[in-house]
Amino acid sequence: MIMLHVPNIGKQEIEAVNDCIKKNELGCRGNYVDKCYSWFRENLNIERILLTASGSQALEIASLVVDCEEGSEIIFSTYSFPSTINPFVIRGFVPVLVEINRQGNIDLNRIKEAVNKKTKAVVITNYAGWNEEISEIIEFCHARNILVVEDNAQGFLSEFKNKPMGTFGDIGILSFETTKTLTCGEGGAIIINNVDLWERTLMIANNGTTRQRHKMNPQIEYTWKTAGVNGCMSALNAAFLFGQLQHAQADKKQRLKLAKKYVEVLSEYDFIMPKIHDGWNASMFYILTPNPKRSEQLKKLLNEQGIQALAHYGSLRNAVMGKNMKYLGSNEAEHFDQRMIRLPLYAGMDEDVIDRIGNIIREACDLSQGL
Repeated sequence: MIMLHVPNIGKQEIEAVNDCIKKNELGCRGNYVDKCYSWFRENLNIERILLTASGSQALEIASLVVDCEEGSEIIFSTYSFPSTINPFVIRGFVPVLVEINRQGNIDLNRIKEAVNKKTKAVVITNYAGWNEEISEIIEFCHARNILVVEDNAQGFLSEFKNKPMGTFGDIGILSFETTKTLTCGEGGAIIINNVDLWERTLMIANNGTTRQRHKMNPQIEYTWKTAGVNGCMSALNAAFLFGQLQHAQADKKQRLKLAKKYVEVLSEYDFIMPKIHDGWNASMFYILTPNPKRSEQLKKLLNEQGIQALAHYGSLRNAVMGKNMKYLGSNEAEHFDQRMIRLPLYAGMDEDVIDRIGNIIREACDLSQGL
């Protein structure tokens, strides 16, 4: 079976992990943690970032950074993974689900409908690592003193208007889970773009203590000041991540090349496909068929031929939890997902796979007299 994603693991990762083990650096501090931070500074100009055990943990920290009062609301996309919303629900926020636009991203017009005096933040998910409305969303929210949490789990190394995705919102979230373009098994990061949130984030990620600030300035008293978590990435995971970072840009370039090949091969069909931009990280490739029936037929055929082909999230609105939440929309996410087919895309994939997929679709087209 040709899978949707296969991590690109080379000798850099193995050497870094072995070196980390030899040096007995296994906790949340060490040489490779510092190396990762230096890489983010030097390559993406990101200064305020904390590596975490997962993207989900980064979201947990974000949920504690945003002020929560009784009845406080946070707006989310209906097309995302539950881990985006769970920490805020646990914290006590009232979730408001709003629908998506044609690219699978939260719809700015729906945000405008949902915002009220109780709105504390908007959590946006950069679907497939891209979001063309992100600047407008930030501008709208900031004009109303509403924080923006940018869930950029799929968007590492994407750049919009020469600015890294994940650095637009007040808070940015990264994920390095195994299905992401860059992985360390399990890992993530929280980026603080709003400097006013940095000290609070440092405390929350250090079990609610002033430990990090005390370490930087011993004159600051070490004490426990607020509720927090042990928000860190182990040095072992950081070593693997550092190895991945060494070829991350080359991998992005190769995925973009493959994505362009997909568009070329499938351009004769009436499919909606991602727009190809040089700044996009090509984290995934998908097609939207004209109707759900065609999607099911093609997914079945591709999987039978050894090509993994899947839909994605489904609509959170239609989940058991989602049915009890405030909602604005007309079931766009469900319709989007019903027509969705995700196709294999990863740096080590042979271009012949795309030709093979094209041939399978062509045969299906001939049998059904057009898709």
